[in-house]
Amino acid sequence: MNIDDMEGLDEETRKKVEELLKVSREKDGDVEYISSRFHIFHETRELDGYNIGINALKDIRITDEDYELAQRYIVGDYFFVKRDRELAFEALKNIRDIAGERL
Repeated sequence: MNIDDMEGLDEETRKKVEELLKVSREKDGDVEYISSRFHIFHETRELDGYNIGINALKDIRITDEDYELAQRYIVGDYFFVKRDRELAFEALKNIRDIAGERL
């Protein structure tokens, strides 16, 4: 992800995303890296930078513990953006169920 991807974000959100993008698997470990990607998603999901958050979640590997959760976030938001409320709510329900099991 580069700076051009963040065009249209307000300055505060851009700074938050830039800081979160500094987190790396090698330096900070898998858990911090995955957490940073979910934070990017949450910071951008209702803004013009929607794809930034989706792309951040796509960085989560299939071997990561939270891979399934990331995929459900992507699916849930996709259906929400496409205005298919029934499918969106079902996907979001599944996300909450998984998140609740992991807490």
